[in-house]
Formats: sequence, structure tokens, C-alpha cells
Amino acid sequence: MKSSVLALFVLCQCLALVYGHSWLDCVNVTNPNTVTNLANMQCNYYPRSYVGRSNPDANMWKVEGMSQAQFNSYPACRNADAVYNGNFPRGRAMYPGESMTIAYTPNGHTTWMKPPPPRGPQNMYVKWTGVAGTTLRTMADVVAAPSILTVQFDQPCHSRTTGAQLDPSSGICQADVRIPLGTPPGNYQLVWYWPFRFASASVIEDYTTCWDVTVLPAAGSVTTGTPPPAGSTSTSTTGTATPTSGTGTGGTGTNTPVTTTSDVVIIARAPTTIAANSRFDVTVAYIASVPRDIVVDVLDNQYRWYGKGIVNVPAGKGTVIVSVNGQNNAPMGTGYTFKAWNVERGVAGTDGDWTKAIDQDFRTLTVGAATRYADCA
Repeated sequence: MKSSVLALFVLCQCLALVYGHSWLDCVNVTNPNTVTNLANMQCNYYPRSYVGRSNPDANMWKVEGMSQAQFNSYPACRNADAVYNGNFPRGRAMYPGESMTIAYTPNGHTTWMKPPPPRGPQNMYVKWTGVAGTTLRTMADVVAAPSILTVQFDQPCHSRTTGAQLDPSSGICQADVRIPLGTPPGNYQLVWYWPFRFASASVIEDYTTCWDVTVLPAAGSVTTGTPPPAGSTSTSTTGTATPTSGTGTGGTGTNTPVTTTSDVVIIARAPTTIAANSRFDVTVAYIASVPRDIVVDVLDNQYRWYGKGIVNVPAGKGTVIVSVNGQNNAPMGTGYTFKAWNVERGVAGTDGDWTKAIDQDFRTLTVGAATRYADCA
């Protein structure tokens, strides 16, 4: 009797490992060469509707126990809209050719787990339509869609510095997802897809995680972005050069040196809804004749102030992600505006009436329960 109970216990433990689930925990790891587990992973961008590890199953989208016809029409994502929680912001804007490092835990599905899954860990894919503004809405869409990454599920589950196999349950698997060269600018949905199918290819058990990125015009191309409202002095300027990395206080971005006497600021991407007092990102395209500050304010229709982000940029043209911190408990509702402005270094904090703004751009928004972007909805 005891031996039967022991055998059942061992079987249950093995099944617990074999049937462990997986999903993306991060879509932009910032310490890929040193991370080994969730505890030391540094991440600044996340999947749709991510809630952290306090309720892990809320992050998972599992497709199983259904017929092929049901599978084909089943939703591809837990959330069909590009909705993001305020503490776990949406993926950054990227240029064609740039890569992001995504991360997931293997939860026992590795070839060095004892015993390994009968069919092995299978492949993991990153899928998309490749067409800006379109969405993979069903699992049939996902299966048929082109892949921009295909890799055996456990192949990325090794240390990037030593090559050592990481813990098969809690180690971090990392894979680099590259935006293909020549990708037109626009908003794109990406789907991490793992058709695990434990015992048989015909027994459905698949997992997905969805996230979104904005692809910017290739460095050196001409773009005007979203036209500013009447009264703004924005213009477009051409120029080509080799892009160089650039960072600023409160944000990151890219910069291309260019000779210009015009200063421009254009909001390239921003939330349509924000949660009061939350942190969120606004992507701004700029041209700066000399080093400038790029500022994003949150205002109501009476010009009362509810948040700010400031990034220093060098002379040149490029894009920068401005991290905005909401403040002053903005009441829920409509009638709010993002105001982006290009200003002389160091004066934004004292220029309450924006008299020194060299150029400016605006975008309307709503204050609600959670931060939401309108991309790929």
C-alpha cells in the first residue's frame, strides 16, 4: 500500500512538472547577460494586461481540450485589445533591424528535466501579420501567420555568459526578437506562440502571449508623424546619417546627427487613456538644432497640471521615449491633453506658461481606471 501511495506521489510530482505552464513575463529585458531567474531580472516593458507574479495564472492564455474547429476560432490573445496596466507599460518604439529580448520561464519543459516530456519541449514561435494596424485574432490566424522567430522552446534557457543550463523550473529563457529590415512604420501586434501538445500533435495544448510595438521610420527617412494642431510651428526636415544610441534623463531613444536650423517635436505614440498618478510612456519624434529638453505635460482643459516627463536630447533628429509620472489625482473623465514641447535645456521646470517653447504638439486623452493604448485594437 505504501509503495502504491509513493508511486502515485512521484507520478503526481512528475505530472506537475510536465504540465507546468508558460507565458512571457517580459518583452524587453535590460540585463540579458546577468539574469538567471525572475528575482534578478530587470524589465521595463511587458505583455498586454500583465499583472506581475502575484497572480501568475492571470498572465497565461492556455488553449486546450477542444476540437480543431473550436481551436481555429478560439481567441489568439487573452485580451484582444492593446490594454496595459499602469505599472507594466507597453513595449518601446523600435526601428527596423532593432531587437528586443523577451523572457519566459520553462516550468520544467527542458530536455535536461528528468524525465523529459515524451515529445520534447517543441518549438516556440513569435508570429505577426507583418502589416501595420492588423491583428491575429484567432488561433487559426496565429498558426497561419509568418514567424519572425522560431526556436526550440528550451534552447534559450542557458546563461548568455557561461552557456550553463539554467534551472528547468525557475530559470529565465531569453530570446531576441528582431524587427525585420524594411518593415514599414506603424503599430504591430506580436504573438508568442508555443504549441506544447504534450503527448500527441493532435491533442491540443497551446499557449500564447500577445504584445505590441510601434515601428518607426527607418533612420534617415522623411516623416512628419501626426500633424500638430493649428497654431503649432512644426515642420519636417530631411537628413541622412548613421544612427547612434542616445539616452536622456527619464527616457531612452535614438538620435541621428543632422544639420538643421528648425526645431520640431511630434507625438508619435501615446496612451489614449491613463490611470491617475500612474507611470506611462509617450514616444516623441524630434529635431533639435542644439541640445534641448523634450517635455511632455498632462493638462486638463483649464490647463491644470497632472503630470510631467523630461528627457535631454542631443542636437540632431530622432525619437525618444518620455516616461511621464502622473500626479495630483486627476479625476476620471475626458478633456485632458498631452502637450509635448521642445525647449532650451534647463528651463522647463520654471517656465509655467510655456513661453519658451520652441515647438509643441498635442494629443487628447482620457483619465480612466487603467492605461490603454489604441494600437492594433
